[in-house]
Amino acid sequence: EGFEFPVLKGLSSYLTTNKPVFMVEVAPSAYPLLGVSLAQLKEYMSGLSYRAYAVNSGAEIDVTSLRETTNVLFVA
Repeated sequence: EGFEFPVLKGLSSYLTTNKPVFMVEVAPSAYPLLGVSLAQLKEYMSGLSYRAYAVNSGAEIDVTSLRETTNVLFVA
């Protein structure tokens, strides 16, 4: 429901030394309501060496292009 980014940010100290795979439901419409952007999510995850992939196809995706709620796989 849009709180995936704050939850991931809460894991920052853990994610600097551990690199689990995450499946995250990204809800783009909630980001403006929380005062954040998909670009910030992308920058944060990239800074931790994560890349985003579509769950259904396995293709790498750019989370800033998402327009609807989408399941995203983040892999370091």
